[in-house]
Amino acid sequence: MKNVGEKAADGLEKDLPVKTESCFDDATFHWEREPTLMGKLDDATSFGRITGSCGETMEFYLKIEDHRIVDVRFYSDGCQASKACGSVAAELARGRTIDEAILIGGDTVLMVLKGLPHEEVHCAFLAAETLHEAIHRWMLE
Repeated sequence: MKNVGEKAADGLEKDLPVKTESCFDDATFHWEREPTLMGKLDDATSFGRITGSCGETMEFYLKIEDHRIVDVRFYSDGCQASKACGSVAAELARGRTIDEAILIGGDTVLMVLKGLPHEEVHCAFLAAETLHEAIHRWMLE
């Protein structure tokens, strides 16, 4: 039986605009070199910010219409792995309903990236938690 993260990831990889590569094949890969959807969203309807135990801060900006994330951006002051994870979480959330996006967890991000070195795994969970924070703030409004 699949866990929630696996269910959320089913079919999402094919929706991503680029092919993900094996993690850290020459110490870098596409998501690290060219993070997508990074930046701030001026017309965001919700925002979340979390500083992880590692000291890195991640922000998610969501534009939500009719319970669907129609646009999303993220920002991270962290390492390249943090930016890669934020990028993947944002790509997975874009176009999804709130109910679908809330299922995106750190394990989902790790599956899309095909893993991360042990010392960088926390970045995937920071990205998912920050996305969830932005969703929860929207739900409370």
